[in-house]
Amino acid sequence: MKKYVFMIITLAVGVIGIKIAVTVIPNEYAVRLFNYSENWSDYYGITLHNIMWMIGFTAYGFMIYRLSEFRIKTKEFKYKLLPEDENTILDQHDMSQIILNIKSHNIQIGGLGYYISKIVSQFQNNFSIEQTHEVLTSQIKLREEQIYNNYSMIRYSIWLIPSLGFIGTVMGISDTLAYIGSVDSQSEHFLAELASRLSFAFDTTFTGISIAIIIVFFEYMTIKLEEQQLIKIHEYCLNNFINRLYSNSNIKVRKDEK
Repeated sequence: MKKYVFMIITLAVGVIGIKIAVTVIPNEYAVRLFNYSENWSDYYGITLHNIMWMIGFTAYGFMIYRLSEFRIKTKEFKYKLLPEDENTILDQHDMSQIILNIKSHNIQIGGLGYYISKIVSQFQNNFSIEQTHEVLTSQIKLREEQIYNNYSMIRYSIWLIPSLGFIGTVMGISDTLAYIGSVDSQSEHFLAELASRLSFAFDTTFTGISIAIIIVFFEYMTIKLEEQQLIKIHEYCLNNFINRLYSNSNIKVRKDEK
């Protein structure tokens, strides 16, 4: 639900932003980017350009949502859910305290606490370090696939927006050819009108590709951040849980500091 709220908000901001932009930027650029015309005075111009922009702003909203989730999950590293010193060794008697520590914080699905809960539960089941490590690895791989699938809508938008721009170009060229066949080529305004129609035709592709390039950049950055966070979670669990486990002990051993 939160995801759709972000998308709706950015869409609304985009619509308002376009209305403001066409009043402050030179008319030439307003026409090229938004297909602006004077008929917009009383309502928002529903043009192919603006449909592409609206899809783009919706995609931006989704990525802002992903970034907000990333920031929330990053905070879990500050909770010190596992011992981080160099001397502590863990056994089955420590698991309950770790679970209580996790429950005392606001833990997100897919965050550090979520994975610690998974591997603690696995270790409590059979006290096997090897199987606990396998569970951690499989959960991390599953999350990698989920990250990829989460951006399926963005990948579709990246394909859709330039496609709409190309459709606009085809329609513009078709309209231009029809215009050429219907007017006198010796007319005083023929070349000016022809240039204007062709300019509109190619502006749609230019706008679509420009929007898609921005989306691709932000998609790359957000996926990279999520993947880096996942690597950090894997390393944290490996160093502070798996490598500290001592399954054959009935007591918790703590080495004296040298």
